[in-house]
Amino acid sequence: MNTYAVLLRGINVGGKNKIKMADLRELMEEHGFLDVRTYIQSGNVVLRSELNAEQISSRIEQLLIRSFALDSSIVRVLCLSHGQLAQAVEQAPSDFGTENERFRYDVIFCLDQNAEEVFADVPVRPEIDRAAQGPGVVYYRRPASTHPEAGRSWLSKLVGRPVYLTVTIRNWNTTLKLLDLLQEQAGSP
Repeated sequence: MNTYAVLLRGINVGGKNKIKMADLRELMEEHGFLDVRTYIQSGNVVLRSELNAEQISSRIEQLLIRSFALDSSIVRVLCLSHGQLAQAVEQAPSDFGTENERFRYDVIFCLDQNAEEVFADVPVRPEIDRAAQGPGVVYYRRPASTHPEAGRSWLSKLVGRPVYLTVTIRNWNTTLKLLDLLQEQAGSP
């Protein structure tokens, strides 16, 4: 039995595609997933399964579309093994997440394209933003609301690009919390 982090794209964002996390947990448990835990309302799940990551992604995506009233054109599911998420965290730039008062840190997880293709398409405003490519991810640093350059980042321009439909984004703290939850589950019988 393996532990996985499941990232749901397009769930509970901007008042659209609303799913209560209790309903999501119940649905997943009813369909054979074990030790299902959710984290915050934006579609983060940790679970155990004997299926592989690709099978889990496909199955959950189908369950979501059949079970909830969703705009299925934006709903996507990315399932990451414990090792994949750990690698994404471990290979972040050494200063990533270190200046939370000045910067916001996001991890752009790639769904359909490899990280090199996504990285080439992610808008970066010189002197304001910083991006780096990682294993299946792009790391993105932008000014925090207290930074003198706040509001000048180009990350919001990503929404208008075709590549946006091939990624899901989590902030660094959420990414770290999901890894912690995976480690807790992996340590329990």
